[in-house]
Amino acid sequence: MTGLMNKSALTHAINEYLAKPTSEHGIIFLLDIDHFKSINDTYGHDAGDIVIRRLGLFLAEKFHSDESIGRWGGDEFIIFLKDTNDLDYAGGLALELAREAAQKVDMPEGAGEISISAGIALYQGKAKNYSELFKKADLALYDAKNHREEHFRIYQQSQEGASEPK
Repeated sequence: MTGLMNKSALTHAINEYLAKPTSEHGIIFLLDIDHFKSINDTYGHDAGDIVIRRLGLFLAEKFHSDESIGRWGGDEFIIFLKDTNDLDYAGGLALELAREAAQKVDMPEGAGEISISAGIALYQGKAKNYSELFKKADLALYDAKNHREEHFRIYQQSQEGASEPK
């Protein structure tokens, strides 16, 4: 529907990268459209599908072929940036995505601007499968949804070893 990778292709591409012995860094973004259910309920599922397609086109134009980008399902999208661990860049990119999506992704008339939230998790050569990274990004996204004004949260390990989104 979006022209991006689907869940299966994303999982395969990211797992393939993580399995390489030379893969030491990466950043995963889990994006979600805020209040998407209300778009479907108010304007219909066809309108919701159009918003998803438009966001997919925006993401495809924004990123290059060396990143893994796709639709996870529903209104969730994944972006995986290879060979980077720059969390300042990741935070700036999350804000840029939110700002540009609001400007470039048209919503149904009367719906206002699109708003997206992002959960971000860092790969540091330890997690060897996609599921571990996804769980961290999902926890961060859940926290971001509770802090919508900031648009994103980055998952971090606390010093005691317990995990907490920040």
